[in-house]
Amino acid sequence: MIVVTLVCCYAACWGPTKKSGVDDVTHVTHDGYYPSIHHHAMPVLPLVVRRDEKIWGMLYQGRSIPGLTIRRYYFWFFGYVAKLPYKREI
Repeated sequence: MIVVTLVCCYAACWGPTKKSGVDDVTHVTHDGYYPSIHHHAMPVLPLVVRRDEKIWGMLYQGRSIPGLTIRRYYFWFFGYVAKLPYKREI
């Protein structure tokens, strides 16, 4: 009975994560305005938010260097945001 209650409470956190979690992660991780970086955050699981950071390519000595996208994961708990140690290039 306790396990079912905990699973239901965890599943009930999906709505607040979609509403407030994405905004909180974007606000906490916003590091100023950089025109070469595009940030996109979205919920993956209840209390877990994924944030993609697109770093645009640039020209170097007449050659185009492709952009890089880094995917990071954050734990969100009603205003508290912690960066998880998982990231990857996509």
